[in-house]
Amino acid sequence: MSIISIILVKQNYNKDKNTTKDKLESSENILECPEKNIVGLLNHDYVCYFNSIIQALYYQPNFIDKLFSYSSNEHQTCIILLKDIFAQMSEGKIVDTSKYLKRIIAVTQWRKIFEIGKYQDASRCLYIIFDQIEKEIIHTLPLKHREIVDITKIQSNNFISDFFRLELTCSSYCSYSKETKTYKTNPYFLCLFLDKSVQESINKYFSIHKSVCENHLDESELHYEINRKEIIVYSSNIIIKHSLFPPTTDVLINNKIIIQNFEYIFTACIFHVESVHYYTVVVSETSIYELNDIKVKKINIQSIEDLESKDIPYFLFYRRLN
Repeated sequence: MSIISIILVKQNYNKDKNTTKDKLESSENILECPEKNIVGLLNHDYVCYFNSIIQALYYQPNFIDKLFSYSSNEHQTCIILLKDIFAQMSEGKIVDTSKYLKRIIAVTQWRKIFEIGKYQDASRCLYIIFDQIEKEIIHTLPLKHREIVDITKIQSNNFISDFFRLELTCSSYCSYSKETKTYKTNPYFLCLFLDKSVQESINKYFSIHKSVCENHLDESELHYEINRKEIIVYSSNIIIKHSLFPPTTDVLINNKIIIQNFEYIFTACIFHVESVHYYTVVVSETSIYELNDIKVKKINIQSIEDLESKDIPYFLFYRRLN
C-alpha cells in the first residue's frame, strides 16, 4: 500500500449548517488514500470494544480479501454484516456499528447474556465473532466435512481457522512417575502475560520450565514436572492476548517477532484504558494511526516500537512473513 496522505474534507463549513453530517465528514474523522480509507466509527451504546475489533480486523488484508471473496448466503448473518461494515468503511463512510452488533449477537448463543449498552470485554466480543463465523461456514459444508476433527483439513474450508486459529500442544513430564502428559488446544488467541517486550514474553512462554508436580501426595514426596508448550499448526496471522494479571502498560511492542522460527510483523493493537474503554492503533506501510471510535489521527512515529502509551496493550495482531 502506498503512503497514506491526509486529505482535508469539507474544512470550511457553513456555520449556519453545523449538522451532525458535517461533523462526521470532517478531516478529523476520515483519512484517505488511493487504496484504503481510514475512517472512524460511531460509538452508540458503549460499543468501543466492537469498534476497536472492527478497526483491527480492517487492517488484516488477507482476512479482508478472503472475507469478500467468500461466497456467502442469506443464512450467514454475521459474515454478511461484517462485509457490509467493511464495504462502507472502504468507501469512506462512518458506520453506526451498534446496530450491526445487535444483529450479530441476536443470531448467536450469547444473545440472552451479552447486553449491548453496557461495558463488555473485547475478548468475549472477538471470540463471539470468530465463533459465529466458523459456525456459519461449517454449517454450510457437507456433513462429511462437519465431522472433520483434524484442524489441517478444516483449514481448507474455514478461513477463520486458517487465519487465526492455532493448534497448541502442552506437555508435562513427571520426574517421579516418568510419565508425560500431553493435551492440545485450538485457541484463537495466544494468551500470555506481557512484560518488558512482546518478544521476551513469547520467549518466556515457550521456554521449558520446571514446577512442583500437582500429583505429589505429601511434602515428603514433593517432586517436579517439566512443562513445555509448542505450536504444531500455525495460522497465517496470530493474535496475542495480554492476560492482564497484573496489568502492565510499559511493554515494548516489537514490530517483528519470532515464534519457533516463524517471523511475524505487527499490524494492529487494541489498547485497554482503565477497564472502561478500548481503541486501536494500526500500521499501514510506514504510517501509524490511532483509531478511537469516531476520531482518527496519524501518529508521528517511525515504528510501533517508538509508541509511548500509558494504556494496556490488550490484543496484538501480527501477520506471518514466512
